[in-house]
Amino acid sequence: MRAALVDTGPLVALFVRGDPQHRRVKSFFKQFRGPLLTTWPVVTEVFHFLEPAVAIRFLRWIDGGGVAVIELAPDEAGTVARGRTETFLRRNRAIVLYK
Repeated sequence: MRAALVDTGPLVALFVRGDPQHRRVKSFFKQFRGPLLTTWPVVTEVFHFLEPAVAIRFLRWIDGGGVAVIELAPDEAGTVARGRTETFLRRNRAIVLYK
């Protein structure tokens, strides 16, 4: 099963109804059957873009299993930094969602 590594843009779009990508992202998340993954830096950035009440809803969504927050291991960071993002994604069977 493939996972989706989700960046800030799609997560903001999911929680901001007025975002131009809101419906598209919401539809993708409903249809996607693999795990959704993100990182703590992304969570921090999303939190910055959301209104306080929406940010709390976002954190509750994470707490309820909406997305898994993963750590990037030092050896994986080096792989990504050397421009071998595809190696990281294949190893983790992930696709990338970003805007």
